[in-house]
Amino acid sequence: MITLRKLPGVTDVSVDISTGAARLTSEKLIHPNDVTEALKNKGYDVAF
Repeated sequence: MITLRKLPGVTDVSVDISTGAARLTSEKLIHPNDVTEALKNKGYDVAF
């Protein structure tokens, strides 16, 4: 998912299309609010 890959420090993103779940790997801690904001700005629902 391009939206998540643009977050600073993200090194890998995978999305399970059947469940809608996304997993990301990063070099540093990314605040959940940053992930939420990036996804909501693109029209996605977010749940942790």
